[in-house]
Amino acid sequence: MPKPAALTALLVVTACAGAVAAPAHAASSPRVSEGQAQPRAGDPRAGADAPAELVAGEVLVRFRQPARSQAHGARQSAVAEVGRAVQSLDAIVPGLERVALEPGLSVAEAVAELEARSDVAYAEPNYAVHAAAIPNDSRLPEMWGLHNTGQDVRGVAGRPDADIDAPEAWNVTTGSAAVTVAVLDSGVAGGHPDLAPNMWVNTGEVAGNGVDDDGNGFVDDRRGWDFVGDDNDTSDEQGHGTHVAATIGARGGNDAPGAGTTDVVGVAWDVRLLPVRVLDAAGEGSYADLIAGIDYARRNGAHIGNLSLGARYYSQALRDAMAAASGVTWVVAAGNDGSDLEWAEHYPCDFDIANLVCVAATDSDDELARFSNYGRRSVDVAAPGVDILSASSRTTVFSDDFETPIEGRWATGGTPDTWGRTTSVPVWDATGTWLTDSPSGRYPDGSDNWARTPAMSLRGLHSCVVQLRGVFDIESWFDFLRLEAATDAAGPWTEVTTFTGYWPVPNEVLEVRLPTSFDGADQAFLRFRLNPDDQYDGDGAYLDDVTVSCAGRTGADSYAYLSGTSMATPHVSGVAALIKARNPHISTAALRTKLLSSVDRKPSLTGRVATGGRINAARAVS
Repeated sequence: MPKPAALTALLVVTACAGAVAAPAHAASSPRVSEGQAQPRAGDPRAGADAPAELVAGEVLVRFRQPARSQAHGARQSAVAEVGRAVQSLDAIVPGLERVALEPGLSVAEAVAELEARSDVAYAEPNYAVHAAAIPNDSRLPEMWGLHNTGQDVRGVAGRPDADIDAPEAWNVTTGSAAVTVAVLDSGVAGGHPDLAPNMWVNTGEVAGNGVDDDGNGFVDDRRGWDFVGDDNDTSDEQGHGTHVAATIGARGGNDAPGAGTTDVVGVAWDVRLLPVRVLDAAGEGSYADLIAGIDYARRNGAHIGNLSLGARYYSQALRDAMAAASGVTWVVAAGNDGSDLEWAEHYPCDFDIANLVCVAATDSDDELARFSNYGRRSVDVAAPGVDILSASSRTTVFSDDFETPIEGRWATGGTPDTWGRTTSVPVWDATGTWLTDSPSGRYPDGSDNWARTPAMSLRGLHSCVVQLRGVFDIESWFDFLRLEAATDAAGPWTEVTTFTGYWPVPNEVLEVRLPTSFDGADQAFLRFRLNPDDQYDGDGAYLDDVTVSCAGRTGADSYAYLSGTSMATPHVSGVAALIKARNPHISTAALRTKLLSSVDRKPSLTGRVATGGRINAARAVS
């Protein structure tokens, strides 16, 4: 039941690369009929919709008696009815022959004719075998959530096979352009080279003529609709929606040899991504826009809807809109508050509707992510959501993980000039090399020292964001680490933000926006300046993975690592798209059941999510 509350006019919906929504639904599972034999997937008797990869014009037939005990003429006669024997496999499997069919005779017809004979044990297609479907996308080794060999990603080595078994699933299907996934988010950079081939197109609309050609109430909605700006511009300034979309369906196998591209691959290589913009450049939106976006996705044929967003307040209207779109499987994020949703609330995750799947996040060791919400009844399943590499609508203009010496890149100065690198960070879960103000110990009282980035060109760029991981032990409200920006190395410096107090959280990404006055600057510098008073001191600041990215263009450097249940959710949406590609007529109820019944059960998720498991793509499409 909804809680009584004095609601404000606008309920904020927040993108969840740092905080998301979660559900407490208890939808009943659909019944599975029993007693009727079903043809195997790929069986030529399964009907026209069953995918089958066959060696054209060939079958395998096993006679009930091996050649040495059966009249040679009788076997020849049987084979001659459908074709001719081209290889005897009798020494391996007694009675087995490989048969090439007569021209014009289908595999299905030959199998039926042969199996009607009393001297034939069975006949079957000669199925094609392929090498494992590993795409040539050069950054796949960094995408541990798809294929985890224990590789080091951003200084963290994972546990082998703590992944969704994507390559194994790709041996069965890599998706279908007949499946549409709506991405209700901050927009999508549809021109990104990894996304452009898979973007949805409204073929009933003529682009740019100012006319609602298909009469759906939206003018020129050739590439989806922006419900924030009420226009057809679904581009993504925030970057969140593009990251989500590429995890679902970045085109696979498109890394051009010798072109120097560095691209990624989605869970579903082939899919149609429908951008529905419901969040603004800051990652915020309203329930009203989300409801309108849900209806738009439904009306435009979406099979799956990805909602990597959420809020704390119950809305009957939002619930009704999602339930009314019963032909869409809604995959939603559980939220990033680290809360048990048996007690806390987060929506739309907490809605009790049958076509909804709520997703928690796991790390590369198959442990529940520290930030992820959970709930033994309210959250359905988990998926990879920590340090997820995907495409971005933003250009990375600077990035440093401090694994190599800073000399020649960073400048340092002030009193005392002590900034440098260290691997000794005073929290147990901090790994790798960090930049710190005082590598040898606590910072001295009254000091004023700094570390400055090299020059960055922001030409043609805007909406720039600084991301970093930090551990801080700074006297609260008296000592400060200041992040400053300037267009000249000598200043003047503009204070962007300050950090103070104790923050022992090394793996959460902190994000700060640069002032708009730096948009388009020919050059810009950042510096971290420790500025304590003359009383008390602390262990100082430790910084890692400092990145500056801006909107304005996409290209080979438009990729980013993000963490959150927002990043876990599209893994599940991608698997749902593979299931739909494999079984085009599957219902939303059966699709949900297939997703949840094919998980890898993990001790770390027992009692934390309803299935007790992390999604497994290979099992889901088998």
